[in-house]
Amino acid sequence: TPLDGAVYLLDQQVQADYACTDEGGSGLASCAGPVADGAYLDTGTVGGREFTVRAADGAGNTASATARYRVIYDFEGFLSPMRDRPRVNTWVARRSVPIRFELGGNQGLDVIEDGWPQVAVVGCDFTAEPEAGEPARHPRWFRELVYRKSKKRYAMVWQTDRRWAGTCRQFMLRLSDGTVRRADFKFVRAHRDDDDDDDD
Repeated sequence: TPLDGAVYLLDQQVQADYACTDEGGSGLASCAGPVADGAYLDTGTVGGREFTVRAADGAGNTASATARYRVIYDFEGFLSPMRDRPRVNTWVARRSVPIRFELGGNQGLDVIEDGWPQVAVVGCDFTAEPEAGEPARHPRWFRELVYRKSKKRYAMVWQTDRRWAGTCRQFMLRLSDGTVRRADFKFVRAHRDDDDDDDD
């Protein structure tokens, strides 16, 4: 069976490995899981899975064992210009942030849970990992999440606020696989009013 509590990537090839034995002497009558021993596990969609192997002996006794595993997107980090933790993004308050990431191909546009991304105020030591914050604002509605086929990546825009100058915040993106991806920001005051509206 898969390791109990294991985490696998979407479409990762993982072979089932299990066997049954009979200790009573009546002989093993059956031993079966969701897939045959040596076949590949179901990793075709994200989410939690259960893998149960059931066995029976010649005397009619039965037993079972269950392992639980999760399938998540192949997320390797935010793309430039964002920096992944533990690095800190020093950003001019009020400038927009282009959010770019890859999930191993086009997984559709329902890859982010409703109500996310969010942003939370944190200390500038960036040790906190808040569970939730406030919804991240957008400069224009038509610039919601898109998938760039030519670059094989997702893109969206987070509009920051000039009042955040002198504070630190954490950007949090909760994907539909249940994972929360985080990036830390320290906001500074602009020398002049400007925006960076790049969302490629």
